[in-house]
Amino acid sequence: MILHPRKTDYRGNIISQIFFFWLERLLFKGFKNTLTQSDLNSCPKEQRSKELFEKFNKHWLVELKKNDPNIKIALFKTLYFMYLAAGALFLFELILFLVQGILLRNFISLCAGEDNVDGSSTGWRVSLVYACVIAIMSLFLSIMHSTAFYLIHSVGIQTRAICITAIFKKILRAR
Repeated sequence: MILHPRKTDYRGNIISQIFFFWLERLLFKGFKNTLTQSDLNSCPKEQRSKELFEKFNKHWLVELKKNDPNIKIALFKTLYFMYLAAGALFLFELILFLVQGILLRNFISLCAGEDNVDGSSTGWRVSLVYACVIAIMSLFLSIMHSTAFYLIHSVGIQTRAICITAIFKKILRAR
């Protein structure tokens, strides 16, 4: 199969990346007609198995010089940035999820009248602020969740590509 050069900047700007708008054109085209090879964007250079294996091989050769080489360490050193970015997103998501639960508890107690003992009329304003903050946090949580899972799936695909390339290269050297 001959791959013709196509547009590789398929992700677009930061808003397009966060909300996955870069995928909308392809999904709509696939909904209308059957997708062909020419409809697909070419793989970005940094995600091609050749580039990934070259990065991995540098770390793997260093690992082989040790007494106990570990492929996990070489894989982590190859893809550390994506691992750390996804981990940071999951950690921030967990913190926001806990804060949202605390805010929701305060909002419920405010609406139930437990905190409004003096009878002031500012309770509805505070509850409105709580409701807006909880809604905005829910939006951020869903964005972070989808982005973190996209990163984790990308790491999995790249790890698979590296391992398959390494196995094939070893098989070809053995012949």
